[in-house]
Amino acid sequence: MTVLVTGGCGYIGAHVVHALHEAGEDVVVVDDLSYGKPNRIGNARLYGMDIATPGAGERLAEIMEAENVDSVIHFAARKQVGESVEKPLWYYQQNINGMLNVLEGMKEAGVKKLVFSSSAATYGVPPVDVVPEDVEPMVPINPYGQTKLFGEWMARACEQPYGIRFCGLRYFNVAGCGPVQLEDPAILNLIPMLFDRLKQGKAHGSLRRRLPDSGRHLRARLHSRLRSRRRAHRRIEVS
Repeated sequence: MTVLVTGGCGYIGAHVVHALHEAGEDVVVVDDLSYGKPNRIGNARLYGMDIATPGAGERLAEIMEAENVDSVIHFAARKQVGESVEKPLWYYQQNINGMLNVLEGMKEAGVKKLVFSSSAATYGVPPVDVVPEDVEPMVPINPYGQTKLFGEWMARACEQPYGIRFCGLRYFNVAGCGPVQLEDPAILNLIPMLFDRLKQGKAHGSLRRRLPDSGRHLRARLHSRLRSRRRAHRRIEVS
């Protein structure tokens, strides 16, 4: 059987593809290559497509059936918070339609296992210091977080009628070590942004704003080990 990874040429997705290969899994990747690189996925088969476009659900179902897919790990999405505020309709179109087409493809192909790359942006600004998964109210404060929370709702709604087993993982800032070919050169995530500030001689002020001494800004302070994230995806997928 085969694991289909959407967005598998991206930063986290490529690390998960690498971990799946290490575990002996057969992998197929769907990616529009807007940010990802095909040389990151080893010998995984690559289908280039935008999963948010009309008709993508049918095409995904065809790929799942042809590749004998039994589980999906869904990373493909737009993910820049600031950009989502500037272009909210595009984020709704890309992220929600992408999830819709993934679920439609799974339903048509009879695929029952889904791991969804969600986000800690779903929590918004919770009224507690220690945040449980079921915190209330859960009110995202930007369109990106809204699309991730709605994606969770969509997947959960498909559990009973279609038998899809769903798990969502809500990331904070993800960073860690890994093979050099999987590096993150784009200045869009925490560690590349930090090194960019160092090169510009601006690290001290940037760090002080991003990592204040108080514990209130936990989301910016958290350093998530990338290797643990990719192993988590692999363990969930094979269970």
